[in-house]
Amino acid sequence: MNDLRQRLMLTFFRFQKLKIRTMLPDVSQSNYILLEALVMTEKTQPHGLTVSDLARHMHVSPPSISRTIKHLEECGWASRSVCENDRRNSYIQVTEAGRAVYKQSTGIINDFTDAVHTRFGEENTKKMFDMLDQLYEICEDEIKKRPYCKKET
Repeated sequence: MNDLRQRLMLTFFRFQKLKIRTMLPDVSQSNYILLEALVMTEKTQPHGLTVSDLARHMHVSPPSISRTIKHLEECGWASRSVCENDRRNSYIQVTEAGRAVYKQSTGIINDFTDAVHTRFGEENTKKMFDMLDQLYEICEDEIKKRPYCKKET
């Protein structure tokens, strides 16, 4: 059991060390996810998404998402417009530059995942996803049981 315990923790750490995010050109994971939300909702939400919408999508607080939005604006990847019905709210839209960065990043991600999938095989990939989903649920449950774990706010 000790060997398996050690191997599990080492495997978790090894995946963190891969630093897959370094493949993307100047785009953090949170930037990519935010750009994806903006691009994917453009047709149904032509005015953009509110800060609250984006915070809910990313499961973070509005102040936290505001920093990411500000970064996207500074990079020219997103723009903000004031909501005419409620001037306290603003809509965030993806710009042409943001769409281009998203498209480039998605191409890189797709190329990488296709190569990994091809080498690992479809059956192994499906089994791995099922097992990782199960492992995630177990880990999440076990973390909740630990009285010494910090509770997220």
